Amino acid sequence: MSQKGGDSSKLSMDGVEYDVAQENPFPRDFDRNHLDLDLLRNWRKTCASSHGACCNNPKLDVLQPSLKSLFLIDVQSLCLVSASLETKFIALSYVWGSIPMFKIRKLDISFLCSPGSLATDEIAKGIPNTVRDAIYLTNLLGERYLFVDHLCVPQDGDSIEEYLRNMAAIYACADFTIVDAAGANANHGLRGIGGPSQNRANDVPTEKPIYSQLRAYPWSSVWASRGWTFQESAFSRRLLIFDGLVSWVCGRCHWYEEWQQTSELKTITAWPQNREHLGVPVNLTSILPKIPSLGRWGMLVENFNDRSLTYESDALAAFSGTIEVMSKTFPGGIFFGLPEFFFDIALLWTPAANVSRREEKDRLTGRTLPSWSWLGWDGAVDCLASWSQFQTRIYREDGLSTPWIPRVRLIPLAKWYKVRIRDKERVPIHNSYHKFERLREATEEELPTGWNRHHHPDGDYFAHEFAPFSKFSYPIPIVDGLSLGQDFEFESTLICVASQSMFVIGKPTNAELLSTSVVHLTTRSGAIVGCLGFSDVEFSDDLEGFACELIAVSEGHVLSPERIEDEYGNSSDWAIKEWNLASSHEEPVADELCYKFYNVFWVQWRGNVAYRKGLGRVGKTAWDRSQPRRIEFNLG
Repeated sequence: MSQKGGDSSKLSMDGVEYDVAQENPFPRDFDRNHLDLDLLRNWRKTCASSHGACCNNPKLDVLQPSLKSLFLIDVQSLCLVSASLETKFIALSYVWGSIPMFKIRKLDISFLCSPGSLATDEIAKGIPNTVRDAIYLTNLLGERYLFVDHLCVPQDGDSIEEYLRNMAAIYACADFTIVDAAGANANHGLRGIGGPSQNRANDVPTEKPIYSQLRAYPWSSVWASRGWTFQESAFSRRLLIFDGLVSWVCGRCHWYEEWQQTSELKTITAWPQNREHLGVPVNLTSILPKIPSLGRWGMLVENFNDRSLTYESDALAAFSGTIEVMSKTFPGGIFFGLPEFFFDIALLWTPAANVSRREEKDRLTGRTLPSWSWLGWDGAVDCLASWSQFQTRIYREDGLSTPWIPRVRLIPLAKWYKVRIRDKERVPIHNSYHKFERLREATEEELPTGWNRHHHPDGDYFAHEFAPFSKFSYPIPIVDGLSLGQDFEFESTLICVASQSMFVIGKPTNAELLSTSVVHLTTRSGAIVGCLGFSDVEFSDDLEGFACELIAVSEGHVLSPERIEDEYGNSSDWAIKEWNLASSHEEPVADELCYKFYNVFWVQWRGNVAYRKGLGRVGKTAWDRSQPRRIEFNLG
């Protein structure tokens, strides 16, 4: 979004011009001390009456929650009640922090379901300020039921696993979610609402903030930095955010308190066709793709793994609701964070900074999270840029005239098997994208249901009846929506059959431009054959000349080098530059019109299990000449 010329009341979003006044209906003169509750009511009313299914349909048919009932706080009777996800309720999202608080256990449920139980001295003193204020605010807004995790989810026994897997459904079904983004722990409170709450004057900025489209979302807050709050934010249909100023973020818009509003008030009756704030983690159900989307998944992965967890053993638990929902959009589901259908592509995630291994036993599965998945690493990762080289239409639009033409073709090379825990049976990974990619050339074969081929001078593209104006490189099967829950049935260690060879770590490439260590790969004679990116190590002189063991996981063909150069010629991304680097040292092969390479893992062993230490590429000619050997091994 950009501002139009010198007119501060006009904004341009996706080529459409809007009035700032229209972005913030029913404003009031700003009060530093007290929040205008009528403003909140009007935001909610306008969203409910104007935004259609985008904000008002919880999509229970998509979520298909296995949770038949949950406990809610009755804010009038001050007790717990058993309800269904169809009950109208409000949810609370906040940072626990390290303060002591009362947490419900199974044996407490009977007592807490009696009226007034939450107001008894023993229980009330264990309820932190944010929860107390949320109960007060819910009642003030005329609602009766509130979901608060530590009071509504028993923290002991096996049932917590069921709740965690359904957490996305719980927040998606809430009418809206109250967010305490101003506090670093649960005692901060929702300030400025009156009653038991504290005055908010000290939380409010002294100068009027500069307008921006994304200002309403509290990006710099502690709340937005925490892993546990990610899916609470991502799946809530509407967020009412307390962060000094109060704001509203839903599937269609951002509204926030203004210091003063003098423009003519109008109610929006038309909304942009595409969601304006695609990158904001809110109301994910409104943009759940009907066609499997690596781009949507990568956006969630990058956002989540950039957040922090007090206990790294909680990584899968804090993301399990997201996996539960998104598994339904991919053929074969999602296995330890990677969509099985695109498994060879998804394996090629890269660190966006130095990352460290999550070595603790996972809270849900009781197993160590694997090194081959981003879930096994703590720190920012890159999925979108890494995957988009191999999968067209990974973004909503890439701005190119031929986004459906593949830049690089990825060919499966290794064979992957997961191991069922109960009987140790090998089950092949459902890595099937390549079977459908070949339909580009197989013009006589029947296409999957709903897909049609369209001819174009630059190359055929495919469109589905769900999205007739979107152009895809090849047809992709639409999933049946079944919940798979595979992470709990299988070991995190894979059995892999792949080619293995040895190469030498050389000097850094353009390391000064990169947040991670990237080095040349060479032969023993010093000829450069590719590049290697490190994960949890940094380059040092001791590593230069080190012989490293590489496993070839897939083969890549750059179909149009000149297009790569046009699109990425000025990029500092090592994965792009490596094509030019390695190809310049590769001897030309007769009748080959493209550069070919292997994607490789650098692995190190602990006992009989190999672990990923880095990701790189080696030119095909150099690899084939190294006399690789085919091995079967365990990859943890």
